[in-house]
Amino acid sequence: KTIISLSEFFRYTINVRNKKYSTIKEASYIIQKYLEIEKIRFEERLNFKINVEEDVLEYYIPRGILQKLVENAIKKGVERVKKGIIEVFIKKEEESILLKVSNNGPELSENQIMGFALRNIYDNLNMLFEDAYSVEFENDKLKSIILRLNKLIKHEPKI
Repeated sequence: KTIISLSEFFRYTINVRNKKYSTIKEASYIIQKYLEIEKIRFEERLNFKINVEEDVLEYYIPRGILQKLVENAIKKGVERVKKGIIEVFIKKEEESILLKVSNNGPELSENQIMGFALRNIYDNLNMLFEDAYSVEFENDKLKSIILRLNKLIKHEPKI
């Protein structure tokens, strides 16, 4: 199972190397493979749930954004607790796409909010979405990063 998940993960990564965008369907598929690999690594210490509403699957988002959010949740959350939870939720809200990645790790601090992974996400969003996005942080039972993309992209942009 590990080898199959890794091969599918790497096949996708190599085949889309020069693309700036991917569909939400592609992004959620690769996140599924990534979390399956992490589940093997963490065994019973990791549980995850991915919930992507059907009506957003064909929209385009910046490639790698969702993966960076999930990687950040693993590093800043799951690695720091005995039994980790990752939840990914994606839906359409009026004229925007909401991506929410949550974990049950420690509260988000100012250092985590401005860490390298999130700085990279901000840089990509500034380049590809300009001011058409917002980022929120929640420190509830689950700690969440909520990204709203306020530009719906139905066709792959030519860049």
